[in-house]
Amino acid sequence: MSSRPYVLHASRFPLTGGHPSGCEEDKVKWSPQAILFLQGLTLALVSLGFFCLPTNPILNFTVSLNPHGTTPLAGLARLESSRPLRLERIQIEGGFSHTFEAMEYSKSLEIPILGLRANKEHSVRLHLSDKNGAMVLTEARILKTGPLPAQFPVISSTRHGDGSSGGFILHDLSLWEPRQVIPDTSFVVILDTFGEVVWYQRHDSLFNEIKMLPNGRLMMLDFSRRRIVEMDLLGRVFREFQAVGQGVPTEPTAVPVKTDSFHHDFVIDAQRRWIWTLGTKRRGRKIDDLLIAFDRKGRIRKEISLMDLLEPQRIIYPAAPGLWNQFYEGDLIDWGHANSLSFDTTGRRALVSLRHQDAVVEVNVETEQLLWILASEKGWSKSRQSLLLKPVGDTQLPHRQHSAQWASNGGLLLFDNGRSQSRVVNYLVDLSKRTVEQTWTFEDDKPFFSSFLCDVDELPNQTLQVTDGGRQSKGSFWARILEIRRTEPGQKILELVYRASGRGCSIYRSQRIKSLYPESL
Repeated sequence: MSSRPYVLHASRFPLTGGHPSGCEEDKVKWSPQAILFLQGLTLALVSLGFFCLPTNPILNFTVSLNPHGTTPLAGLARLESSRPLRLERIQIEGGFSHTFEAMEYSKSLEIPILGLRANKEHSVRLHLSDKNGAMVLTEARILKTGPLPAQFPVISSTRHGDGSSGGFILHDLSLWEPRQVIPDTSFVVILDTFGEVVWYQRHDSLFNEIKMLPNGRLMMLDFSRRRIVEMDLLGRVFREFQAVGQGVPTEPTAVPVKTDSFHHDFVIDAQRRWIWTLGTKRRGRKIDDLLIAFDRKGRIRKEISLMDLLEPQRIIYPAAPGLWNQFYEGDLIDWGHANSLSFDTTGRRALVSLRHQDAVVEVNVETEQLLWILASEKGWSKSRQSLLLKPVGDTQLPHRQHSAQWASNGGLLLFDNGRSQSRVVNYLVDLSKRTVEQTWTFEDDKPFFSSFLCDVDELPNQTLQVTDGGRQSKGSFWARILEIRRTEPGQKILELVYRASGRGCSIYRSQRIKSLYPESL
């Protein structure tokens, strides 16, 4: 059988009586047994694509690897046809195939080829249909990918049972070299839950938050270049915002935003089409953390100083870690080090984690009012002490925490880095009584301690994804991503361990994604 594209159309082959449509009529009288035999033979030939084929509609079909030079495990298929076709399925041998629903018909298609693996040969074919229901299968095209970069970490995967939520894992990855304060070699990575990389992009800057949007694009906070970028998995940039508050020259493709930095986190307000993020400004020797909202034109719509809401004189960790020395000169105090931002379901109440204050706070962004504080009593004025939540029972307050967010059970979920022991913890906040109660924790086998970074996210079926991203052993950094079941005690379902040469590697955050493709292209 030929490997050329072929088309099948069942309506051309009636199951009873008559003759195949479009074929010359036979005037010879046939016995019932002969008719049944010919009908069976006809259907068999139809199923193989041999009989009365309509004209092949494909005029041109090509597949190229890494079309924009920055995504070595992504390809692009281009197809031209004589009649409108709709993509039904991408079949990738050696990679991840994908089936689509409700795609649009077109005579000209550009289709990303995603889900390739490193250093492998992949056979790519497209399954399409026309408006009459005819199915079209392209010829196979071969894509041969290269190996991962030599310095890429070794990833080991361990599964505990069969309860993993599946899908893919999106995360940043930083490599550390001797005497580095800030990593300058990083990757944005997507891998499957067996630890095999299916997409990556290499950078020479430090990334914080990375999210996959509903349209299948990535939005990435590039801390070193003070940018927030929206990009697809082929590497095409669609919009870019740049913090220019210190007179930084604006890149030609970027929308300027008058703030000194973007850092650690961002949230998209889809209703108002704003982006909320964390920013900074210098106040004497101290770095003030800001809540900032800006629109698509880069206009700042809200700017809230956390130092004004809290206590400028409250210093818990006075040493500056060097994070801000690339932006500001002199001897600095990283006063708050806000590291996560999230909102309640109304979009009016912002939850902020301040690592260097050992504090989680909630702010009404419309009234710019501080609502409550989860922290120790140390260093607060009388006016702020009334906002402190009182711990009840055996509740332990967090230290140097990350990733504070409201969970689906109504609790406050976060990664508590701690001073010598880390944990994932869920708190119950009772605002009527002004109390906080620790209701669930996950503490892995000792030593379980990440002194910096880290993240926790909810997954389906009472499971969590934990980024244990700042481990250190004998002067070398390493990282883990865990999937755990929220039972008592918590149970590990999946464990991915990352180890690299030199000073090692770290991961700030990770996100579980269901698919590499959006619902429609």
